[in-house]
Amino acid sequence: MVEGTIYLINAKFKYKKKQYKLLEVVWKYQGNKQYTRMRVLEGMKVKQPVTLYDIEIIKELGHENKGILDYIKAKKSDEQRNNTTGAYE
Repeated sequence: MVEGTIYLINAKFKYKKKQYKLLEVVWKYQGNKQYTRMRVLEGMKVKQPVTLYDIEIIKELGHENKGILDYIKAKKSDEQRNNTTGAYE
């Protein structure tokens, strides 16, 4: 597994001495085998992130987008709006 890669997986985890299965979930490998999507886990009555084992990779979906920071930094426009029409001058 490559760090930062997003996978579609089947996996198993244990929580309070009980074994659970995750079927066809999206998971990003970040150097550890933690699963932190609480929306999925709360449906199984699990209250904290879990460590996965017996991971079966169904498909590799791609890599995380590291270039998104360029879009986050917005610059204020120096253009003034016309009070009558609202158009930029």
